[in-house]
Amino acid sequence: FFSGSMLTAPSHTVLVIILTFLTHEAAFQALTYLFSRPKWAKLLHSNARILAYEIVGTAACMYFAVTGAALWFSPSISSILDDRIYGYWEPVHTLLRVHTAYQLWNIVIALRLASLCKAENLVHHSLAALAAALALLPYGHYYAPFFVGISEVTGAFLFVVDLFKMFPSLREAFPVANLASRALFALSHIIVRVCYWSWVAWHMLVDNVH
Repeated sequence: FFSGSMLTAPSHTVLVIILTFLTHEAAFQALTYLFSRPKWAKLLHSNARILAYEIVGTAACMYFAVTGAALWFSPSISSILDDRIYGYWEPVHTLLRVHTAYQLWNIVIALRLASLCKAENLVHHSLAALAAALALLPYGHYYAPFFVGISEVTGAFLFVVDLFKMFPSLREAFPVANLASRALFALSHIIVRVCYWSWVAWHMLVDNVH
């Protein structure tokens, strides 16, 4: 899984992935402990671990989205990565290391939480981790800020949608906000994950062929 080139990459790629994985897990455990305290337990019932997962995951997605956007729209990206497929850029490499760790952590979480332990979740996170790891070779550094960065912005809207799912009382108290969050998630998904994704994927395919 971790090739020789990854082991000799700047900042010791494997170590960074391990430490990032442990950081995600530590944050998850800390939030789970907090939400399991008597003050929160009555409100959250059995949702403490799911809420902890949602918060850590959303924070990670926002990091990916903001960092990815900064790199993707950087005026210097074209000059630095004149080879869009096999060029190397350290900030993108860092983003990919964090993303690889995040996807591996998601696999472990899915295996531990019954509501997430579904075949489609495990396959999705496994393929995402593999793709991010392969991009460390390097491969596709020009396009990575979009695929593992900007595309994750939809996770923020999904977090709000999931909150309303977890807490029916919120849905009843804020029905308009509930509908708005669902609409915003659907709209962002169509714009970013369908339309924009297809356009970027096409350009990457063309660059691969050439």
